[in-house]
Amino acid sequence: ADEDLFRESCDALVLLTGVTARHLADAQAATALAMRSCPDVWLVVRGGPRGAALPESIAAHLDLPLLARWPDDARVALDAERGRPPGESPRSKLAGLCEAVLSGVALRSTRSSGVGVA
Repeated sequence: ADEDLFRESCDALVLLTGVTARHLADAQAATALAMRSCPDVWLVVRGGPRGAALPESIAAHLDLPLLARWPDDARVALDAERGRPPGESPRSKLAGLCEAVLSGVALRSTRSSGVGVA
């Protein structure tokens, strides 16, 4: 029943994964479940060496489109220790990433549904 409710209310889903073996195993299991429950699933990869093609390789392995890379940001942990919500500062990497992810999902959802496309 919960899965049916989720399926009815979900237009898009963004899966966030890290780059460790455990994260990738979890992402693979989550992808299988997500694909059964949601028509559009995209991937955000957190961490990994800068400039490496690892996020693209992970996306290809999971057969998901790569929406964004989330580089490690020391401010996220620091903000958490101080009781601040992550991405509170509009200049933070996380705030920029969230804006890009939301814009990307909205744009891709619009294109795939044909809404607003000339």
